[in-house]
Amino acid sequence: GALERGKNLIYSINGRGELVNQSNTVTEETSGLAGITVNALTEGSTTITVSSDTAKIKTAIQDFIAEYNKAQALIETNTSSTTDGDGKVKAGTLAAESTADEIGSQLRSTAYSVLSGFASSMDQLADLGISTSGTDNNLTLKDEEALDAALPNNLSGVQKLFTEEGSGVAVKLGDYLERVIGDEGILADK
Repeated sequence: GALERGKNLIYSINGRGELVNQSNTVTEETSGLAGITVNALTEGSTTITVSSDTAKIKTAIQDFIAEYNKAQALIETNTSSTTDGDGKVKAGTLAAESTADEIGSQLRSTAYSVLSGFASSMDQLADLGISTSGTDNNLTLKDEEALDAALPNNLSGVQKLFTEEGSGVAVKLGDYLERVIGDEGILADK
């Protein structure tokens, strides 16, 4: 039998220049597109559309709200006092601990602040329809339509709002919690 050499895969992305690959597999490494792996099985032209899974992103934001509220509920449960039917007052484990109340307030302030250096259309959680009741430290998705509109129309702004290094909401909350409850945090000695 005669030795037949394979041909290089020649392709383009968004009509920009020709790319050559010695394999039939286009990967993130060869294409520069994060999370992409495509196997070319036949010759011809194929259109591949890549889009964000906004349903998963919405679920992640709803999970963020739920986890944030769980943390606030834990603080509330342990700092509050209750009175039973006999008039006996039962103080929460941290009822006399002002630092615990301060943590709840600071979390709310951080989560609900307007972020400087961001576009005014996406500089606070309210731009995603997320608000507070004003009576407790919880967050609620009050305007789901705002979130549903922001995800396909301004996904990069939504991402930046949560994850921008040093200033995104989730980053700031994480940094604050590390300063408070981390190994070197202010609660480490209590």
